[in-house]
Amino acid sequence: MKYKQHTTLKSFGISLVEVVVGSAILLTVIISLVFVSVQALRMNQLSLDRAQAQLLAETGFELVRFTRDTSFSLLEEMDTENPYDIVWDGNAFEIISGASSFGKFSRAITLYPVYRDGNSNIASSGDEDEQGRRVVISVSWQGGEMVETQEGYVFDIFRD
Repeated sequence: MKYKQHTTLKSFGISLVEVVVGSAILLTVIISLVFVSVQALRMNQLSLDRAQAQLLAETGFELVRFTRDTSFSLLEEMDTENPYDIVWDGNAFEIISGASSFGKFSRAITLYPVYRDGNSNIASSGDEDEQGRRVVISVSWQGGEMVETQEGYVFDIFRD
């Protein structure tokens, strides 16, 4: 008895399942790359905004130092714990009440009294130092969600 040998036909080409799986993998890779790119762009923008905010805060501190050097009495006349800013009015620097806007940024300069303890060290309470002010400069943007703050002290170094 002679047996017939069965031969199978080999199919060449790609099945529909392989196309769907390959497309899903490719789509996942592409979506991941787009997501990473979008996140990188957001982080770059945040970094740029933070750098600009730091420059505005440093400029504000320099303006406070300039005001101190010009006339410390101007700083003494400012109400403590109320926001101000120092802006150029075209001829001279002017102290204005409230924050100033610079595009999407808002800068506020707030002065606080400086207190000294019994050893003449700066302290949170004690005798008020009439020749000094604690300066807090806040620069905010994105509706106040992001804030860059710099703090420091200025003293009337020209007073006897």
